[in-house]
Amino acid sequence: MKIFKWLGLSSDKEKNGRNVSTYANIEKHYQSFLDEIEDGYYEVYLNGRFVYFNKYFSRLTGFRPRELQERTLLDILTDDSRPQVEETFKKIYLTGLSTNMMEWEIIRRDGVRRILEASVTTRKPLIGEDVLIRGVVRDITDSKETKETFRHTNRANTINNNGFAIIDPGNNHTILHCNTIFEEITGYTREELLGNELTILYGSQTDDGTADCIKRALEGQRECQTIIQCYRKDGSTFWNEVTFSPVYDADGKVTFIINTIHDLTNDIHPEYKPANAGEQHHS
Repeated sequence: MKIFKWLGLSSDKEKNGRNVSTYANIEKHYQSFLDEIEDGYYEVYLNGRFVYFNKYFSRLTGFRPRELQERTLLDILTDDSRPQVEETFKKIYLTGLSTNMMEWEIIRRDGVRRILEASVTTRKPLIGEDVLIRGVVRDITDSKETKETFRHTNRANTINNNGFAIIDPGNNHTILHCNTIFEEITGYTREELLGNELTILYGSQTDDGTADCIKRALEGQRECQTIIQCYRKDGSTFWNEVTFSPVYDADGKVTFIINTIHDLTNDIHPEYKPANAGEQHHS
């Protein structure tokens, strides 16, 4: 390891009045320090060729040190992560600025994919030196999977406790399916809802601005959560907390949109009295 470069020092005995053995001791000390930390540390050239990595970095990747030296950092990244890392390296080279923690996906020696959280930085090289990129990485795969499991469990609980409908992601955004609670909240039967747009729940007191925000979110296939005043089939109104969540296939295409609804009427206005049944409303 060229620890002198990492420190911005020179091993020349004339520099700073220190002799070569002194620098050798410094190098040995810092190498020992980097090998003991429980994070991966790496140094690479702009093309990703390794200058140095500590023992923990080798363990994270599953490659033996000699095997890593025969590869570049870019070689062990997935096809999705490689362009992002290359672009980051170029940006840091041009600006000299470090980045916030970013995520890389690597393919270990055993073929298993892991997600690493990585810092990327550089230092101003000494005259005649190549630019070095360096940083610290840690494996966050398990924590991300736990968060993802929680997110899906939370979504499932939300669906089980609220009305939900499956919305066509196409231009009309018609209702493809709904559960019993959705029927109970809106007063419509499933047969009456299927094939209709969500505007069937809108009426004269529905806020146009909020309705327009929902429309734009659906057209942009974006997540959206808001509260809007809606109408049941009998004409009575209710405050509807709505959430729209796109669901993607393996190719990243939105296959459908989940719409959950929750009647907030009593939570917003405990004294709220629904509008008279039978009030006319537009759809």
